[in-house]
Amino acid sequence: MRVAEKRFRPQYRVAFVAWLATHPFTNPNAPAGPQLMPQYVPTGEALSRTLDANADAYYAKGEKAAERATCTSGSRSSSRASCSWSGSAPNFPSTGSASP
Repeated sequence: MRVAEKRFRPQYRVAFVAWLATHPFTNPNAPAGPQLMPQYVPTGEALSRTLDANADAYYAKGEKAAERATCTSGSRSSSRASCSWSGSAPNFPSTGSASP
């Protein structure tokens, strides 16, 4: 285990030391591993949350823009209640996986 410990990132090392203090090899109530310790903060987690929130905001803006575009592109006498998507939409994979 000592060889692996030398390769730990600083964030993981803090959690590992805290996990060892719970006596995981003799304490059945200890967390299953260092990743479950409150001291463990994965690298890039804060940046990931920020980027995810930004992506959600851009998505919402895009939806509103698309709604406005389709509602204003028709006849001026049409009401907003009758607005609908017209035209063709790009065909994205439904599995959520991107192809290279």
